[in-house]
Amino acid sequence: MYQHFLITLRSGLRSHVLQSLLAIGVLMMGAAYLAGTFSPRQPATVTLDVGFSFVRAVGLILVLFWAYEFVGREIERRTIFVSLTYPLPRSHFLFGRYLGLLVLTVLVIALLGALLAATTLLSGLNYDQGNPVSLKGPFLLALAALVLDLAVVASFGMLIAVLSSTPFLPLLVGLAFAVAARSLGPAMEYLTQMGGKDEALKSSLMPVFEVLRWTLPDLSRLDIRYYPLYAHQPDTGFLAGVFLMALGYIGLMLALSVWLFRRRQFN
Repeated sequence: MYQHFLITLRSGLRSHVLQSLLAIGVLMMGAAYLAGTFSPRQPATVTLDVGFSFVRAVGLILVLFWAYEFVGREIERRTIFVSLTYPLPRSHFLFGRYLGLLVLTVLVIALLGALLAATTLLSGLNYDQGNPVSLKGPFLLALAALVLDLAVVASFGMLIAVLSSTPFLPLLVGLAFAVAARSLGPAMEYLTQMGGKDEALKSSLMPVFEVLRWTLPDLSRLDIRYYPLYAHQPDTGFLAGVFLMALGYIGLMLALSVWLFRRRQFN
């Protein structure tokens, strides 16, 4: 497992996609800074909010690409036969690749988070706004929740990569999963608050969302940027429940991936 972890780490660090997306991330920080300049009263808050959305987008693309690159691409190119010749369980291959992907994700989010913090400080340098942002504990907690969000998406992407024999299917299905999981909470909240405005629409959609609620994780609950944006104190009970939900889903996806990978026949 350790060798697969090292191979994944080295491949990710040498990837041109990583370098390109990091360059895009720097450009996005510049765009976030410009967005903050349009706010006359809360430039740092706007910069942090917009920049955090950019970091989420870059992280999502990276983890989905890596899930395909480190598992799906090896199956597609048949280079996985070399890995399977070692006298080790197949689960070591998946766990090593997933751990390597997680470490790469942490490194990328830490780097982009540092760039975002510097951009936010620069944005609010010449203006002392009434509600200052917090770039200490709440900001680090929001980045940790983002890493956990991406870890959930990566575990699902790895499951699809194990199942798929079609190029780029893990990328497309993983992207659809991420969008659905991140939109589930806001969509259900909107339907709940509709009241009597459109009962027909509400009655037709709510059963569907109730089913999705038990099959998809609500990743919108891991978007806790409002803590650093408004310097709120974290709700320990809420965060514990959300983190356990995410970890449980990761465990389920990895267990299914290992179970299916052990039974897959490679020709």
